[in-house]
Amino acid sequence: MFKSCRRLPKGLVLLFIAGCIAMVIVFLKSHGGLTKQSLIKTIPLKNVRSFTGRKPKVYRTSDVDMDPLRIASPYYKMKIPKNSTCKERRPVLHKHDLPLTALISYPGSGSTWVRHLIQQLTGIATGSPSCRRKLKKSKSFSVGECVNNGKVIVINSNDRYRHKKFEKRFDKLIILYRDPFDTLRSGYSSKHPGHSESVDSEIFNVRGWYEFVRDHTTLWERYYTEWLEAERPVFLLYYEDLKTNLPATLKKLAHFLEWRVHKKDIDCTLVTSEGHFHRRHVHNITNSEIFVGKLWHKLEDAELNLAEIASERRKAGNYVESGTRLKNILEKADEEDKEDTSL
Repeated sequence: MFKSCRRLPKGLVLLFIAGCIAMVIVFLKSHGGLTKQSLIKTIPLKNVRSFTGRKPKVYRTSDVDMDPLRIASPYYKMKIPKNSTCKERRPVLHKHDLPLTALISYPGSGSTWVRHLIQQLTGIATGSPSCRRKLKKSKSFSVGECVNNGKVIVINSNDRYRHKKFEKRFDKLIILYRDPFDTLRSGYSSKHPGHSESVDSEIFNVRGWYEFVRDHTTLWERYYTEWLEAERPVFLLYYEDLKTNLPATLKKLAHFLEWRVHKKDIDCTLVTSEGHFHRRHVHNITNSEIFVGKLWHKLEDAELNLAEIASERRKAGNYVESGTRLKNILEKADEEDKEDTSL
């Protein structure tokens, strides 16, 4: 039988195999066994390599089905409208030395996304002494990653401790400040890459989560306290302002960097703002559900202490804020104190 099969023309054999495959596909579709949604749910991203023999350049899926931690991978394709004249900028090193500006942020604050925004706004690469392999391999950050001099427009650092030698190198500081509840939540989630917050909320129902928040609340408060007391010009950049009022925040950022931008620069940055490394988190549980009891109050007290320090720094000068988050927290606390004394 096999000998007779060998005598058949190759084209006929291939046609027979293709027909069998087509019949299987039609059968599965008619029985609901093969749909676009089922393919998304049944083929995990980590297994795509085994099907093709190499990593995929693009892997599209819905935000709900995609693990929010894995959507930050370099294989996530930024979507730019077809009718847009804007294109994603490939940042370059500056020809001359720029004033040294540090981008200071606590882990989980979103510094990689902010670096992307700065690069799209200015066209100049951002640097980092940490030299992360994942960023070094990406098209967006390969030029500036590992560069630690004036050829880049900002130098990123998310070391948990302030180093005075590090501070003295720089002419000015951009301090990225994010809602501490979201910061610690993001930092903890990044330590569990095999889980999705949208599905596996059990990662927060363990003692490890309680210990993480307890320890990092103290570290987070100390970190921002020390940097807000730095003797360099400071721009306190609120992460939430970038999410809610990006154009105005970009203008303030460009002014602090002493970088001239045009309306088109800002407009195109809005188009390309998402980037390849911006995590799209899908939260099925609120912060109030996971920061329970002492965890919530301790973090609230820590932020109130920072609001008081920021108020003193505001009076001292050489200090700019992109918004009013800490100022509002302090004003709210003062109003509550007045109400308590009047009772």
